[in-house]
Amino acid sequence: MLAARYWAPRDLRLENAETPVPEEGEVVIKVLASNICGTDLKSFLRGHPMMRPPMTMGHEFCGVVSEVGEGVKKFKTGERVVASNSSPCGTCTFCRQGAPTLCERIPGRLIGFSIPGSYAQYVKIPRHIVSENAYSVKTSVPPEEMACSEPLAAAIHALDRVKLERGLRVVLIGSGALGLMLLQLLKTREIHVTMTNRSEGRLRIAEKLGADEVLQVTDEDLVAKARGAGGPTGPDLVIEAVGKKETWEAAFRIVREGGQVLFFGGCAAGTEVSFDAGKMHYGEVTVTGSFHHEPSSFKRAITAIESGNVRVRPLLTHSVPLERIQDGFGLMERRDALKVTVTT
Repeated sequence: MLAARYWAPRDLRLENAETPVPEEGEVVIKVLASNICGTDLKSFLRGHPMMRPPMTMGHEFCGVVSEVGEGVKKFKTGERVVASNSSPCGTCTFCRQGAPTLCERIPGRLIGFSIPGSYAQYVKIPRHIVSENAYSVKTSVPPEEMACSEPLAAAIHALDRVKLERGLRVVLIGSGALGLMLLQLLKTREIHVTMTNRSEGRLRIAEKLGADEVLQVTDEDLVAKARGAGGPTGPDLVIEAVGKKETWEAAFRIVREGGQVLFFGGCAAGTEVSFDAGKMHYGEVTVTGSFHHEPSSFKRAITAIESGNVRVRPLLTHSVPLERIQDGFGLMERRDALKVTVTT
């Protein structure tokens, strides 16, 4: 089969690979659609601490069951499914403490990073994911939309980590695909959302998806413009969904005293940021990080897409065949695309 394998930063090669064969408890999926996300782009450009090259990339996907391993009763051949790229072990220290996103075993068995991913004609789903974090989905929803279940799950998990209530005033830094998912989730709770971005085009999409206010900003004027979005004291919650030192630091400067900051965008490994310790201490600002998702988040994401409560179609701006996956990464790097679907 054809597969796109990561060897080093900016070195993604189309290669012939063996078509996977399922072992006991495993399932092989014929990939219908696999989306390129911001994490994939960052991994392509600079590597990723969990990436084990050479590795077939891709972790947002939907497909059809091609073959099932011995003992699999949950799925049958021909069934349309989505699978998460991970599933917690349930037995490590973090899992037992109720923090499955920090599962000690996830880095070693993460689809698209440490085990072969979905930028290929077929992808094998390990038994721990088959049993705990893979689901049949409606055929009435296009596969490229269902492939958005994984990033939406991360957005759902992130909002679970902060205190939300009706009427809250939120500044959301970043109007990429995940920022626009976060926007829609916030609006279902009747929360006032101000979106910021450099791109006027992305802000127009944010308006169509329900943003109460949009601000076209640069790194230099972000703080000044966004501080006023929450009234005289500043916003109640600031969500950083970009993953840059400058915007992490800006998020903390923007939030009001007694407010919350949610760091959702992942920075490059080794990035260090500076905050005003006085504001954090005397201002009692709550700072929260969020990474990945858990099985309950993934299931809720599927439901949100199938029901239409979260619209992902406007985020899927481009499509390329697997043979032209490099073009897809080019579109993402130039910021010409919000999200690119890779078809096989």
